[in-house]
Amino acid sequence: MQIKIEKIIYPGKSLSRSGKVIFTDEGLPGENVEIDIIKEKSNLIEGTTKTILTPSPARIKNKCSHYRICSPYQYIDYPEQAKIKQSQILEIFSKITPNIAPFEPSLKPWEYRNKANFPIYRKDDNISLAYNQLHDPIALQPIEKCFLVDKQIMDLAINSIDLIEKNKLTEIKEITVRKTTANQPLLIMHADKNIPENKFKAIYSFCNKYKSSLGIESNGRITNLHGTMELIETFDDISLMLGPLSFFQINIPMLNKLISELKTSISLSSNMTIADLYCGVGTFGIILSRMAGKVILVESAIQNTEYLEKNIHRNNITNSQSYFGQTSKWLAKLKNEKLDMIILDPPRTGIGREECLQLLRIKPKTIIYLACDPMTMRRDIEILSSKYTVQSLKGYDFFPQTPHIEISAILQLR
Repeated sequence: MQIKIEKIIYPGKSLSRSGKVIFTDEGLPGENVEIDIIKEKSNLIEGTTKTILTPSPARIKNKCSHYRICSPYQYIDYPEQAKIKQSQILEIFSKITPNIAPFEPSLKPWEYRNKANFPIYRKDDNISLAYNQLHDPIALQPIEKCFLVDKQIMDLAINSIDLIEKNKLTEIKEITVRKTTANQPLLIMHADKNIPENKFKAIYSFCNKYKSSLGIESNGRITNLHGTMELIETFDDISLMLGPLSFFQINIPMLNKLISELKTSISLSSNMTIADLYCGVGTFGIILSRMAGKVILVESAIQNTEYLEKNIHRNNITNSQSYFGQTSKWLAKLKNEKLDMIILDPPRTGIGREECLQLLRIKPKTIIYLACDPMTMRRDIEILSSKYTVQSLKGYDFFPQTPHIEISAILQLR
């Protein structure tokens, strides 16, 4: 079937119309493409692109052979990616607010990820890094290199395969590589059983050669074999400690950009109280704590709470109060606090109806909502809009070459 692509809609589907709405997996606006039909309904066709008949000038050659798994926008040149994401933000939010700022492109379109997980692919005598396949979470796709990952830790991952292969480390089923802005690399090997001690010598030599810290994870516990398991990221005069598996943003230059713009967009004073919900290791709450009188930090994930406490102490934050557990649980208790500002940085699922209703009862003067899924953010803002106005909304490209969009919205109580 031949179709003409009208636009790319979030989260990355190419759309056409020909009597019915047609979705395919790859195609730029204005392109004529041939698709294979996968599913057809009375008003909808889903397909997969087979041939590009008239390529767009914005179409480029992908770098990763496995790009459909890790970064399905690799066939689009980067300026066009930014335009597409801005148009998606306008389409999703323009009925909610006119206050939409220009999209912020990534400072690094490639090699921006400071963390990556790679399952180990084994078949016959072959071994390689892998990603999970798109439509089968169990099946693995072997890869040679991923151009989204920082070069230093990508090289570390590639060379660790030689180590695993030469020393017959069949216990290792997956690896995690990550680094800090200060070039502190870390390798975590995930094992399904204990590794014999006679194999450790080769592992130590490998880590010395690549100046990397090393940990072995088995049954949820990490054994430190070399260097430190704790990483440090610095933001102006604030330093944040991360655990080896702590959740943290993978594009630090863009995180710095967002933080800088956030600090200049809000007004805080020493008589104000802020609450940072879903606070992780304390990033936003701790950074803003020096602009406020009191900061309340709420986090549920155990791998983060330990480092949240460490970060409070290492930065000498004396005006903080920490709560551990689900945000929904603590929101009910926070209604007794006089909150001037609430910061929300929830997972992709957003905060949901019940938490929105709790926020409407608490009525902080300002809500800062950070989201990695614009659709769940729109759902939540539509509920909050009964009492709040969107003062500003802006998209940031934390994830170039992918359909993902990070969004910051500032809501003011009417």
